[in-house]
Amino acid sequence: MSIETEDGGVILDELVGTEVTGILLNGAIRMSFAEGRSLELTIERDFTVRSFDNPDGAAVEFRPYLAGWKPSGMNELASLFKAVVTAAVASADATLRMSFEDGHTVEVFPDPDFEAWHFWINGELFGQRAGSGLT
Repeated sequence: MSIETEDGGVILDELVGTEVTGILLNGAIRMSFAEGRSLELTIERDFTVRSFDNPDGAAVEFRPYLAGWKPSGMNELASLFKAVVTAAVASADATLRMSFEDGHTVEVFPDPDFEAWHFWINGELFGQRAGSGLT
């Protein structure tokens, strides 16, 4: 179960120990975790993937709805396939941070106008509300 932090954030304990089993690009980025369980993350804005080799990180940009758009960070996104989650936290301001066993991290900042990210966890929706805060 998710654990609320003292500052109003949430530790997403359900994800710890799960493996990224799928990455789908279809208007948003969808990541599936732990085959056979209902855990899926949807990211609808740019985010950063960091690794030991690239501590400054690479921006993952997936905007197929914009004319003339070209993707970036797809190699970094693909490098998360089969990675195992060691920590996942949503801060009170709805910034999502995830760490993986292989040293990768993901950071998704909230969007001031729209939902930046959300999880389906065992049939329940959890994520950033449009604007700010957590659902």
